[in-house]
Amino acid sequence: MSILEVIFLQPLVNALLFFSGILFNNLGLAIIALTVVTKLLLIPITLPSMRSMQKMKDLAPEIEKIKKRHKDDKVKLMQAQADLYKQNGINPAAGCFPQIIQLVLLITLFQVFMQVIPAGDAIEKINRYAYEPFKILVPLNAQFLSLDLTKPDVIKTSFPFPFPGPFLI
Repeated sequence: MSILEVIFLQPLVNALLFFSGILFNNLGLAIIALTVVTKLLLIPITLPSMRSMQKMKDLAPEIEKIKKRHKDDKVKLMQAQADLYKQNGINPAAGCFPQIIQLVLLITLFQVFMQVIPAGDAIEKINRYAYEPFKILVPLNAQFLSLDLTKPDVIKTSFPFPFPGPFLI
């Protein structure tokens, strides 16, 4: 296993196995629980970013005044904006860090769904990423609301391509 798999993929697979095998015995409910827990864990990181965005939104009229005042000089415009942000305690780059963390988690979760979940019957593939207490002996219960989560949600038609299923829409 690569270092990236150990750092990113393996913890999410094990969290999914924890929710699926121990708490719910259903992969769909495990995905919902993992999503809720992930969002709750990210609140302390995203809250300051949201407050900063709200402050920036409140300063929008003043920013417009500055833009009109310094419309011909970009350097003075940028300096005036920076001074306004500094006076109000706003860091415009503060919103980037939480977005990067969320993006990394989203990509990793996508990899979990692409590499591990389609192998729902391949117990050894799932157990490759599982910590010792979460190793499974039987395939995961991948049925959720009459859908098999290991297969794409599409509606097969006579057209040369399938249509998205109701959950994708």
